[in-house]
Formats: sequence, C-alpha cells, structure tokens
Amino acid sequence: MRYFLLCLILSSYILNSECAYNLVWSDEFNGTSLNAKSWNIEVTGQVYNNELEAYSASNVFVANGSLNLVARKQTYLSKKYTSGRINTNGFHSFTYGRFEASMKLPKGKGFWPAFWLYPVNDSLPYREIDIMDRQ
Repeated sequence: MRYFLLCLILSSYILNSECAYNLVWSDEFNGTSLNAKSWNIEVTGQVYNNELEAYSASNVFVANGSLNLVARKQTYLSKKYTSGRINTNGFHSFTYGRFEASMKLPKGKGFWPAFWLYPVNDSLPYREIDIMDRQ
C-alpha cells in the first residue's frame, strides 16, 4: 500500500510538472468599464431557454474589480425582467486550454447563471460546452 501511494504521489507530481500552462488571455475587471476590445454586451429580447428576461447593457457593469451582471424586475423589449449577458465572440478563440472564473451566484427561483464555451463556427452540431450551468 505504501508503494502504491508513493507511485500515485510521484505520478501526480510528474504529470503536473509536464502540464505547465501559459496564460494567453485574462480579464481581472480592474477598470471602471467592460473592455470593449474583449467583450460584447448582448442586448436582445430573443428567448434562448424560455427566459422571461431581455438582456440590457445597463445590467452589465464593472466595479471594484468585479464584473456585475444584474437581474432586475423592469419591462424592457416586451419582457418583464432584465439581465446582463456578455460574450467574447470575434475577439478570442482557443482550441485547447484551461478556463476559469471566480463567481458569486444569485440565490432564488428563476435565475440561470452560466459560464459557457461556444464554438466559433456556430453551425456545428453542438451548441456549447458547459463549464458551469445552474438552474
């Protein structure tokens, strides 16, 4: 058993040392607005998953080193609620990599926070890779 554990620890160390990542892009949201050279703010009333909200630019803001996507009860584009939605379409594309985010998620019924990866070619048979998706 000791040899097994030793081999497991050594294998883990060797694999981790060979899999070093090089950071190629990040956004720490340190400014006072969203970086328009990296992010698109979606403004639409289009329904994706039977949502009750429309997406508004006024629900997306950067403050104190955080990106804020805020849900509000207000009428906009014939919807009774608004929310924020962003993407990097046209700015960043990666074939492989490590993707991470630190998120504070809302509590309550009706929220659908998510962190998705979309293909550049949206005509592919799959639509997204879910990094985090909570209904």
